[in-house]
Parts: sequence; structure tokens; C-alpha cells
Amino acid sequence: MVGTHAQRKRSESGGARRVGAKEQGHQRRRWGGWPHGAWRGCALMLGTLACVLLAMSGCGSGTATITPPTATPGPITITTDLSSYSVSQAIGVTVTNTSRTPYYVQNDHSACSIVQLQRYVGGATGWASVDPCNTLQATQVLSITAGLQEPFTLAPTSPGDPNAWDGGIYRVQVGYTTNPDGSTGLQFAYSAGFTIHS
Repeated sequence: MVGTHAQRKRSESGGARRVGAKEQGHQRRRWGGWPHGAWRGCALMLGTLACVLLAMSGCGSGTATITPPTATPGPITITTDLSSYSVSQAIGVTVTNTSRTPYYVQNDHSACSIVQLQRYVGGATGWASVDPCNTLQATQVLSITAGLQEPFTLAPTSPGDPNAWDGGIYRVQVGYTTNPDGSTGLQFAYSAGFTIHS
């Protein structure tokens, strides 16, 4: 607790020294045996604790701390078939090359495709990739040719349930490049954010 509280000196006889009328005017009021300053300090501590708890509760829920982002503009665009899903619904994704330039991508992302599903987790991490590609097959480089519209379907899955998503705010990412290796000089396109609810 910030500050100290001066204690009244006692007389040499061991009894409490009587406070004069003038001194009484400057004496701190005592509520329930506690000095007024102590009550004020405790109130400040409780207020600070309440603010910390509220902040922690907000950080624990991605849907409560972020507005779903908008889609990024550019030669590669990503759309989803819905803006809100249940945990048991598949996510329909369409990747479109709106330009006259072919781009190259790798298929080692969600469901071993070119699209990467991301979930908002907050904190320093922000967005975390989910639904990884669990395969021993070698990564392939694919081409998104000019004007191509390619659909994808992501089936529900999560670490806690292989047949259901975790709730939260999501988006889809595609990393693309003009380099035929599919990895050098990557640019990133993002879908609009969407929610998954139980």
C-alpha cells in the first residue's frame, strides 16, 4: 500500500495520550478502526485489480476484441461462401486471379491445398494458422493462371475434435508469387474475416 500512517505516540505511562481540540481537527477520521487513507488505498487497489481482470477476460476471447477484417485488394482475391458458420459446417473458399499474370503457389497449407485457414488468437500472436497439412508427400508448386477461379472446401477439424471447428474469428490466406518456385518473393492475399460459432 502506497504511503505510511503515522501512529500516535503513547505517553510514558503506557496510556494513550489525549488529543487536544486543535489536534483533533487535523486527525484523520477512522472508519471501522481503519485510517481513512487505508480505505482509500484499498479502494485504489481493488479498482486496479478489477481493471486487470476485465482486460484479461477480454483478451481470452478473440470475438470480443477484434472486428472481422475486410478482404485485401490485389490480383489474387479470396472469398468465402458465408460470413458465419457453425462448428460443424464446411467452409467454401474461392481463389480468383483477377489479373493477366500467372502466379505460383504451394499446396502445403490447410487440407494440403494452397489456402491457409487462420484463427484470431489475440496477444502478440494475432492470427494463428490452423488445419495444417499432415502428409508425407512432397510439396507441389501449382499455377494460378490468369482469370482462374478455383474453389476449395475445408472440412471441420480442430485439435480437440477432428469433426468440428473451434469457435472464433477466422480468415483465409494465400501466399503467391511470380517466381516459379512458389516461395520466393511471396505476397499475401486475405479473405474477409468470418465467424465460427457453436
